[in-house]
Amino acid sequence: MDGLVITLGMFLMILLQNILSTISSSQFVTYMGIGDGEIRLDIRQTEDIAGKTEEVGKLLAQEEQVARFAVLRTLSYRVVLPDGAYAALQVEQGDHTVFPVSYAKGEIPKAKNEIALSALCAEELGLSMGDTLLLLMDETPQEYTVCGIYSDITNRGKTAKAAFLPGGGSPMWSVFYVSLKEGVPKEQWLSAWTRILSDRGISAKAVDIQEYVTDTYGQTIPEIRMAACAAVLAAGFL
Repeated sequence: MDGLVITLGMFLMILLQNILSTISSSQFVTYMGIGDGEIRLDIRQTEDIAGKTEEVGKLLAQEEQVARFAVLRTLSYRVVLPDGAYAALQVEQGDHTVFPVSYAKGEIPKAKNEIALSALCAEELGLSMGDTLLLLMDETPQEYTVCGIYSDITNRGKTAKAAFLPGGGSPMWSVFYVSLKEGVPKEQWLSAWTRILSDRGISAKAVDIQEYVTDTYGQTIPEIRMAACAAVLAAGFL
């Protein structure tokens, strides 16, 4: 009996430590639908998002302290459902290979006729790997193959990703993922870029990806850390 209690105590300690290690990992963001860059820059709730996205892209391309960056534009499309009805789908377009997310099934959309869906979106639409999705392009249904399914916590968890889709109008918002060159102070760069964007009248939010995760999870990580410490003490007592 004593051996069983000790085994359960050790199991609980190891389990909580592994959960804490996973959530605290810099790669954990890729399991939440977020690219694995160092910095995330959002342009939304402002006028002329397309023009400002283009301007920020040119500025980043000239930035000597940036190692690489990618821009993803989110546009809204209508999906043709099996019963003939329509539903709105927010599709994030761009090169998803630069800062990829982790896929539960399949892989990153690369071809023009491929699309990846978040797990909640796939469930709601009743689609799985290899199924065909009908999107309206200028009121004409176009077929796209579901090439991947991923987890996502952004935008209520119902999103899609594609390399490129025609039409769709102006983007609803744009997101830049940025990685800095080795040795570049991240906080100083963020502070300087906040001023640059403000001086140009560009309403954009630049944040450290790890801070973004911390804000998203709130008190979850500290609570798990406390539980892990308690489990270690309990296991040691036993």
